[in-house]
Amino acid sequence: MRLKSDVRLEGVSPEIAFVMPAIARVFADVNAELTITSIHNVGKAIDLRSRDLSKPKLQVIVHALKDALGPSFDIVVEGSHVHLEYDPK
Repeated sequence: MRLKSDVRLEGVSPEIAFVMPAIARVFADVNAELTITSIHNVGKAIDLRSRDLSKPKLQVIVHALKDALGPSFDIVVEGSHVHLEYDPK
Protein backbone atom coordinates (compact mmCIF):
# COMPACT_ATOMS: atom_id res chain seq x y z
CA MET A 1 0.00 0.00 0.00
CA ARG A 2 1.25 3.44 -0.89
CA LEU A 3 0.10 6.87 0.17
CA LYS A 4 0.11 9.88 -2.12
CA SER A 5 2.84 12.22 -0.86
CA ASP A 6 0.46 14.64 0.88
CA VAL A 7 -1.74 11.96 2.52
CA ARG A 8 -1.37 11.23 6.23
CA LEU A 9 -3.16 8.45 8.06
CA GLU A 10 -3.56 10.51 11.24
CA GLY A 11 -7.23 11.15 11.82
CA VAL A 12 -8.50 8.20 9.83
CA SER A 13 -11.57 6.74 11.52
CA PRO A 14 -11.39 3.36 13.29
CA GLU A 15 -13.91 2.01 10.76
CA ILE A 16 -11.60 2.79 7.84
CA ALA A 17 -8.48 1.60 9.70
CA PHE A 18 -10.20 -1.69 10.48
CA VAL A 19 -10.91 -2.47 6.80
CA MET A 20 -7.52 -1.39 5.43
CA PRO A 21 -6.14 -4.97 5.44
CA ALA A 22 -9.19 -6.17 3.48
CA ILE A 23 -8.76 -3.35 0.95
CA ALA A 24 -5.07 -4.21 0.54
CA ARG A 25 -5.93 -7.90 0.10
CA VAL A 26 -8.47 -7.14 -2.66
CA PHE A 27 -5.88 -5.15 -4.62
CA ALA A 28 -3.19 -7.79 -4.05
CA ASP A 29 -5.53 -10.56 -5.24
CA VAL A 30 -5.73 -8.92 -8.68
CA ASN A 31 -2.06 -7.88 -8.68
CA ALA A 32 -2.88 -4.16 -8.55
CA GLU A 33 -1.02 -1.45 -6.68
CA LEU A 34 -3.05 0.22 -3.93
CA THR A 35 -2.47 3.96 -3.57
CA ILE A 36 -4.54 6.07 -1.20
CA THR A 37 -4.87 9.51 -2.75
CA SER A 38 -6.89 11.28 -0.06
CA ILE A 39 -8.58 10.92 3.30
CA HIS A 40 -11.59 13.10 3.99
CA ASN A 41 -15.01 13.42 5.60
CA VAL A 42 -13.64 13.39 9.16
CA GLY A 43 -11.53 10.35 8.33
CA LYS A 44 -14.53 8.22 7.32
CA ALA A 45 -13.75 8.23 3.60
CA ILE A 46 -10.73 7.55 1.43
CA ASP A 47 -9.98 7.69 -2.27
CA LEU A 48 -8.11 4.85 -3.94
CA ARG A 49 -6.26 5.52 -7.20
CA SER A 50 -7.80 3.69 -10.13
CA ARG A 51 -6.49 5.57 -13.16
CA ASP A 52 -3.93 2.86 -13.97
CA LEU A 53 -6.40 -0.03 -13.80
CA SER A 54 -8.08 -1.63 -16.78
CA LYS A 55 -11.86 -1.46 -16.79
CA PRO A 56 -12.24 -5.24 -16.20
CA LYS A 57 -9.75 -5.18 -13.29
CA LEU A 58 -11.47 -2.14 -11.79
CA GLN A 59 -14.83 -3.92 -11.95
CA VAL A 60 -13.37 -6.95 -10.18
CA ILE A 61 -11.90 -4.71 -7.46
CA VAL A 62 -15.15 -2.80 -6.91
CA HIS A 63 -17.20 -6.00 -6.64
CA ALA A 64 -14.63 -7.60 -4.33
CA LEU A 65 -14.55 -4.51 -2.10
CA LYS A 66 -18.35 -4.48 -1.85
CA ASP A 67 -18.34 -8.17 -0.93
CA ALA A 68 -15.50 -7.80 1.58
CA LEU A 69 -16.68 -4.63 3.31
CA GLY A 70 -20.44 -5.08 3.27
CA PRO A 71 -23.34 -2.64 3.17
CA SER A 72 -21.90 -0.15 5.69
CA PHE A 73 -19.48 1.12 3.03
CA ASP A 74 -20.29 3.09 -0.10
CA ILE A 75 -17.91 2.30 -2.97
CA VAL A 76 -18.18 4.53 -6.03
CA VAL A 77 -15.94 4.89 -9.09
CA GLU A 78 -15.31 8.61 -9.63
CA GLY A 79 -13.09 9.13 -12.66
CA SER A 80 -9.48 8.49 -11.65
CA HIS A 81 -10.27 7.07 -8.22
CA VAL A 82 -12.58 4.85 -6.20
CA HIS A 83 -14.32 6.67 -3.37
CA LEU A 84 -14.80 4.44 -0.31
CA GLU A 85 -16.86 5.82 2.57
CA TYR A 86 -18.08 4.41 5.86
CA ASP A 87 -21.80 5.14 5.73
CA PRO A 88 -23.81 2.73 7.90
CA LYS A 89 -27.40 2.28 6.82
